[in-house]
Amino acid sequence: MGAPVSWSDGGYIEKGNVVKVNGEWCLVKTPNSTTIGWMECKSLRIAGQANAPKKETKPESATGTAEKPIAIQLQGHWENADGTVKLEFQKANNCFISFGPMTDPCTYKQSQKGVNINLDGDVLQLAANDDGSLSSSDPDAMMPIRLKKK
Repeated sequence: MGAPVSWSDGGYIEKGNVVKVNGEWCLVKTPNSTTIGWMECKSLRIAGQANAPKKETKPESATGTAEKPIAIQLQGHWENADGTVKLEFQKANNCFISFGPMTDPCTYKQSQKGVNINLDGDVLQLAANDDGSLSSSDPDAMMPIRLKKK
């Protein structure tokens, strides 16, 4: 415990320290914040560990179209590792989003790269990841979000 770790969140490398381990989950604290969150330990990379091999990118086809976008079935319940952020996708592009005890209705529109959540006129963009999760795509976000389907 206390081990320095890093992980990828929406294409951005995050760093922090493991504070506690509970089975397959690690409680991680980032150095620049007072907040901590639970993450799957297998998604963490211990500092000094060799970089994972890079995925081969498929070249564009002769027609000039790039690789097929990631398809994610949105309907259902999604949440972050510690359950403080929850998102429920429903039919007809309706959804509910919860931040802690506060829940608000929202609407969504799926895109080729993820989904856009409209909440009271503000748009939250979530990118689809290879592992089937959704992550906030704003690098300047005060609170990065990574949601997995439950």
